[in-house]
Amino acid sequence: MSGRGPQRGGRGEGRGGGRGGGRGGGRGGGRGGGRDAPIPRGAFRSRADEIAPRGGARGSGDGGGRGGSRGGGSFVDIGTGYRPGPPLFVPEGQLPAPSSEVTKAENAFVATRSEVSLSTLSVKDEIRPPDREGYGTLGTPIMLRTNYFEVVLPDEEVPLFRYNVTVDPAKGPKRKLKRAFQIMLQQVDFLARLAPHVATDFSSMIITTQKLRNGDDFGPYDVEIPYFEPEDGTPSPNAPQYRFRITLDKTLSVQQLMQYLSSPQPQARYDDKDSILQVLNVIMARRPSSDSSIASTPGNKFFPAGGQVLGNLGGGLVALKGYYTSVRTSTLRLLLNVNSITGAFYLPGPLLNLMRVFKDALKGRPYEHALHKFLKGVQIQTTHLKTKNGEPREQKKVIAGLASVSGSLGANAKQATFDWDPARNGQTSRVTVEEYFKRHHHISLESAAAPVVNVGNGQHPNYVPAEFCIVLPGQLARRKLLGDQTTEMIRLAARKPADNARLIVGEGADMMGLGSGRSDGPTLFGLRIAPKMVTVPGRILSAPSIQYRDKGTARPTNGSWNMKEVKFVAGANIRKWSYFQIRWSRGYELDDLASLVNGLARMMKTCGLQVQDPLSLGAPTMELDSIYDAKLASKFDAYFSKFRKDGVELLFVVIPEKHQALYAKIKYYGDVKYGLHTVCSVAKKIREERGRDQYFANIALKFNLKKGGVNWTLPGNKLWEKVQGTTMLVGVDVTHPSPGSKEDAPSIAGVVASIKKDCAQWPASLRLQTGRKEQVLDLTNMMAERLRMWQKHNGQGLPQNILIYRDGVSEGQYVSLVLEKELPAIQKSFEGIYQRGKYPNVTIVVVGKRHHTRFYPTRTEDMADSRPGKENGNPKSGTVVDRGITREREWGFFLQAHHGLQGTAKPAHYVILKNDMKLKADDFEQLVIYLNSTLKIKAKASLQTHNLCYLFGRATKAVSVCPPAYMADLVVDRARFYLFDVYSGDTASTNSGSAPEPQWAGAVHPNLKDTMFYI
Repeated sequence: MSGRGPQRGGRGEGRGGGRGGGRGGGRGGGRGGGRDAPIPRGAFRSRADEIAPRGGARGSGDGGGRGGSRGGGSFVDIGTGYRPGPPLFVPEGQLPAPSSEVTKAENAFVATRSEVSLSTLSVKDEIRPPDREGYGTLGTPIMLRTNYFEVVLPDEEVPLFRYNVTVDPAKGPKRKLKRAFQIMLQQVDFLARLAPHVATDFSSMIITTQKLRNGDDFGPYDVEIPYFEPEDGTPSPNAPQYRFRITLDKTLSVQQLMQYLSSPQPQARYDDKDSILQVLNVIMARRPSSDSSIASTPGNKFFPAGGQVLGNLGGGLVALKGYYTSVRTSTLRLLLNVNSITGAFYLPGPLLNLMRVFKDALKGRPYEHALHKFLKGVQIQTTHLKTKNGEPREQKKVIAGLASVSGSLGANAKQATFDWDPARNGQTSRVTVEEYFKRHHHISLESAAAPVVNVGNGQHPNYVPAEFCIVLPGQLARRKLLGDQTTEMIRLAARKPADNARLIVGEGADMMGLGSGRSDGPTLFGLRIAPKMVTVPGRILSAPSIQYRDKGTARPTNGSWNMKEVKFVAGANIRKWSYFQIRWSRGYELDDLASLVNGLARMMKTCGLQVQDPLSLGAPTMELDSIYDAKLASKFDAYFSKFRKDGVELLFVVIPEKHQALYAKIKYYGDVKYGLHTVCSVAKKIREERGRDQYFANIALKFNLKKGGVNWTLPGNKLWEKVQGTTMLVGVDVTHPSPGSKEDAPSIAGVVASIKKDCAQWPASLRLQTGRKEQVLDLTNMMAERLRMWQKHNGQGLPQNILIYRDGVSEGQYVSLVLEKELPAIQKSFEGIYQRGKYPNVTIVVVGKRHHTRFYPTRTEDMADSRPGKENGNPKSGTVVDRGITREREWGFFLQAHHGLQGTAKPAHYVILKNDMKLKADDFEQLVIYLNSTLKIKAKASLQTHNLCYLFGRATKAVSVCPPAYMADLVVDRARFYLFDVYSGDTASTNSGSAPEPQWAGAVHPNLKDTMFYI
């Protein structure tokens, strides 16, 4: 193999610890405890005693590694050191009341809008979302703190000059581009003399408070600088050059933005709003993004790279605490949203250790391809080279992947070869990496059997043995977490609300340079951030009662209820169903499976299902070596084909452990290949006697919905009766390939819709479409399918109204995607189904979950639970906020319909984009509460939305997002399992001897297409 070889790729970066400090390590936190075992530089082995903390494999400290950039210190693992404080967040000083001026301005805007004649609106205005028609009034009034801080402007105007910057070379590592910007700002005189009143995104923009001037030259400017690393001190004679062109884009005024936010006129516009918000976010990020000890990641997220590690996620990843910031606009004021967040980062330290930990986490799975993907893009420091004076020679490199031989990844130092020209006379010879290091560097490798990493590229490989590589701290893992990692991340990130608030106003504010007396933050640009969180008015909406068969009712408490002495409204008739368990070398198995399944059958009958006794067909246990069993496909075919032949409609499958790949296989064979409903249960869970009845009752909920039953309904009220029978509720969502998916992985669009007035059944349409395309490309046909399904169940009648909950679109897509592209596609679906001129009223609500707004009660009695010893500092279920922080001129509200059990509860964000149904603010809120009960719905905008949250038939509790959106999310998530290998980027199944399944084409089996197969 030709290439530059290690002679250039191995210019090390000093000894393993670097200047920052030593081998790291520390005490293992989490459940394992104990001190980490030292990692020997030995052969690449995977014995657990070489990589696990002595206190146990669940410990949080897999090793520390080099400190932060140039002496930043090593990671400190706090493990279980988190100690919650008082449950109510009560900062010093008097509690400020919500701004009366803001409330007055909000009311004035609504009043002014009602006076505006439609004749004054332009054509462009007609495709805008509707202006808010009012604010909600239902519910018990409360006051809440929220994680927003007011941005206070100076008395005098401070202009902000935005300069566009183009760079040559434009491509390359972002780390190097950021370093090049730093050199330019420090060494170019007309920029350096403005410091520190300069901010940049280190990519394409520079912000200043004065116009740039180089003598009499006001630009544009062409600048060329030589590149060098900080540890080099000065550039070398042949240093690469970066060329910048700096051009003034526009001058922006925060005062003009404030004038727009203060105007009560619906026609008021500020065309530079998006531009100035972008500039203000760059300014807010100036301090943390310029600090080499803080890892800055996309999306305004900042993590102290030398700070606290919350714990070990397993598989070579650790959880690190950080902060998010975003400048937001609202009526009459500018706000800064700050939140405490948690991110997954690569385990720093010796690369050999990271490799061992990752390999062991695969539990026998072929590791080479997975490790190649896992390490791609990871920044390392090499340790084997020295200067002429014998000092460590520091150099950072980025891993391109593992070395390969004849197309096979994972070549070690004995296998990987390259052409070496030791005399530099054009005479090359083929040598292995091991030979090269022994002859050129006089080093005998101690881990020659470990995979070699390539720090060059595919065309010009540059090989370095893993034993000479240190993984640098503060590197975000841009990859989808595995099931166990996700579970652990949720646990580690679950801080109580009051503790979350204390972090924000304390450590978070300090890191961002906020607060009085700080001169290194946004004050450099004339902006001051108020030190206290904003308070806002809120309301607690009451929960609807739950209606069961024969007038049985349940009254939710804290967003949940039980099913004692009640039966499902309509129990499905399950004539033929069966069961089996899967067993392999690890995990639980059941010796009394038949007895347990009979107990499940009794519970289903108790709940009101018309269910026959389960059929015992053939061997109840499928034996597998692992998920990579070479006979897996044939065994699955044998089981599923027999069940299908014998007329089985539903299968209960007990699996040995939570395992995504195994679950994916079961769902593919059941949903797609054979058309059998499947319900999976983990053996450990079903064998536990404590809580088994409740567990069986929850399984019965799924059985009933899959077979067309109705678990419960909501009693009618004036609004619900108006909606029921005349309105089809629709949920729309798109899921996209995650980091690590195959390059050609598609996106998946899903549309669910109610079919009757009880809103209990939500069949779905699915489509494959272009990867990372958010617009639902075949929405016309998908909506037509849902309308025909409504016709089928309503005597050929059609809905008069269609209420759509669209999930997953950003603020910038409200008009450009939803209203301008998807709405016309929806309206086109009416052609040929409705009579012309009798099309239904369409109302569209966007549901947002990926935001950082949080609320904190100001009184103990307003907490979700104030009982001594069980305090829960989250707001109560049904808390709605539609004032104080909602965007100006936008009809939106935040609703926390669920009971936040773990960590800080996240409310759902609802924005009304179209309102042909003429619903009011309370209508929308109440509907969600109502639906959140049937999946769980309620609130006149927020009340109807609240009530919907009680209609989620899979659990006896209100859900966080109203059911149409929740169901759409569930169906596209289910479809991801049909493309499990594509989305995981996993080729191991083809290497295991088991033939891969044909790629899913976008449809489920005809037997299931009109059912809730995905629940």
